[in-house]
Amino acid sequence: MLPEQLSSADFIQLGKTTSWVPGKRVMSELHRQARITNAAYLASTPLGYLPALSGLLVVGCNDEQPSDMEVTHQLLEIAGRIISEVLQHRILNQNLNNQILESNRHLAIQKSIIDSAQEGVLILDHEFRVIEINPSAEVLLGYTKEEVLGQYVENVMIGAERLMASLENASHGVPSLNLRASGLHRRNGETFPAQIQVIPNQIEEELLAILIFIKDLSEQIQSRARAQQLENRALLGEFTAIFAHEVRNPINNLSAGLQLLDSQLGDDDPNRDVVARMQNDCTRLTNLFERVLAFSRPFTPNLEAVDLRILLQRILDRWRPKMARVKVQSFFQMEPEIPRVTGDPQLLEQVFINLISNAVEAMEKDGGTLAIRISTSDAIMNRPQVEVAVSDNGPGIPDDVRERLFEPFLTTKPQGTGLGLALTKRIVTAHQGTITVNSFPGGTVFRVFLPVFEGE
Repeated sequence: MLPEQLSSADFIQLGKTTSWVPGKRVMSELHRQARITNAAYLASTPLGYLPALSGLLVVGCNDEQPSDMEVTHQLLEIAGRIISEVLQHRILNQNLNNQILESNRHLAIQKSIIDSAQEGVLILDHEFRVIEINPSAEVLLGYTKEEVLGQYVENVMIGAERLMASLENASHGVPSLNLRASGLHRRNGETFPAQIQVIPNQIEEELLAILIFIKDLSEQIQSRARAQQLENRALLGEFTAIFAHEVRNPINNLSAGLQLLDSQLGDDDPNRDVVARMQNDCTRLTNLFERVLAFSRPFTPNLEAVDLRILLQRILDRWRPKMARVKVQSFFQMEPEIPRVTGDPQLLEQVFINLISNAVEAMEKDGGTLAIRISTSDAIMNRPQVEVAVSDNGPGIPDDVRERLFEPFLTTKPQGTGLGLALTKRIVTAHQGTITVNSFPGGTVFRVFLPVFEGE
């Protein structure tokens, strides 16, 4: 019976091939156990290599001793070396497999990071050939991975100034972190502004690869342009409001003077027609400046839950006498269980009054039909909306006007200001909604999309 464990001191004593026979001095617990069990002999040789021994190879017999103990020692040492080599190979192989698994895990993580990066990433070898490209770079440049692998990068990134010089620097370990390309070409010929980073990947002095990061600056430039445009509009709006306020007072004075002059003219005085036309012009200018002030004045919607059925029904009831005079019939349709929307009732009323007024005016010559339909919309995922469609069968809107329909001061009416639809779009946008128009000879449809009320 061999002992279940040996102390470190015993391992030191048994650090070379040893043997024990009855009558010989006991050197370890292993020998002591052999003497207790009346073994005829016991021999051992260490497994592994100093200073890290991994075990012992032990042979023994209770019947008789071997005829030649020296040969037994030699055979035992040979067997120990073979077993040690096998164990060492297994340990090395296991360690190598663990290192491979760990490296593969790191590579998978790195690939996942590169593939999910919003920036385009290209990886080049030392000859500047593409050896990897991530999905974002495929979308940016318009090439598939199969098309660019093995290609020289200058055949893929066309229009990037100073790219080759940056690659030469990278091959000597010098990165380029802010390389601008004003017109990087996509495969279909489109160009886009980009920021490019060229970074060498090396260990000590050995270049492993060159990484190219591409960032599309189109949205950033557009955002900056929109911000500048909004700033300019705000400044223009402030100036327009001041101008309108200052001009309105002289117009009021002119109108008062014309009224006084008109009262002093006789009924048959030929100048009364001139005065009347001038008074009408003053009135039209006053209305125009009132609309300009309303358009330029900043506002913040007082949002609450709005029932569009009640709102639109109330507007239609007020407009029915006017529609009856111009032979316009109205139809109101609504899907069942339409949810309320988030909005300012007064501002939304102004939106739909503008749309209904435009539709009625478009049909007042020959009459027609005004139709309003309320329905739910799932055009935007995870954002429920209510759609209000206002349609008429008037003559339609010309193509050149429709493209600029929501711009300020654009009008086709002789007495129009061109601010109604511009203000309408501004109000809808302030409600985080959208408005669209579809027009053709014989009809026009405006669609207003407003977010569903979902609580405070």
